[in-house]
Amino acid sequence: MRQRTVLVAVALAFLAAGALWSQTADNPELERLFREDQADREAGPNADIDWHAVSNRDAERRGRVRQIVDQGGATTSMDYYHAAMVYQHGTEVPEYDEAHRLAVKAVELDPENGKAKWLAAAAKDRSLMWQGKPQLYGTQFKKVDDRWVLWDVDPTITDEERAKWNVPPLAEQKKKLETLNAPRP
Repeated sequence: MRQRTVLVAVALAFLAAGALWSQTADNPELERLFREDQADREAGPNADIDWHAVSNRDAERRGRVRQIVDQGGATTSMDYYHAAMVYQHGTEVPEYDEAHRLAVKAVELDPENGKAKWLAAAAKDRSLMWQGKPQLYGTQFKKVDDRWVLWDVDPTITDEERAKWNVPPLAEQKKKLETLNAPRP
């Protein structure tokens, strides 16, 4: 009888471990939507991309991400990061604000998630930029007269604050302009 009790206890422990694993596993659909989002952009910011087609796919992905999140399908830091990145590629300030909210949730779940930290900063900056305000961290570039520029940056934000959000120092961000504006081969 004792052996049976031990076996039942072991079986229950395995079931509990399986339930715990299933609650902490990343959502494969959110990961797939994230990968599709990134694939649409992998050619780089100066590539000849059909942005109208990409925008349509982005809208479809955001709609599906919204359903998944609203139904409780996002549970891990990476789930929220994946969802945030899809929202980061929205077209309106509320979508950038949602990207920021989702990325902050990812950081709350895993304070070591450097990608989510950077995305939280970038989404905040994008929201501010599209409101015509200076960005905080210096993550957003915009094409003006066929040249990339770093959007105005709030001068009160320090490189130490940027580092907390996994954003390079402002001087490094400014150096990216050279690469962005380099003549294409």
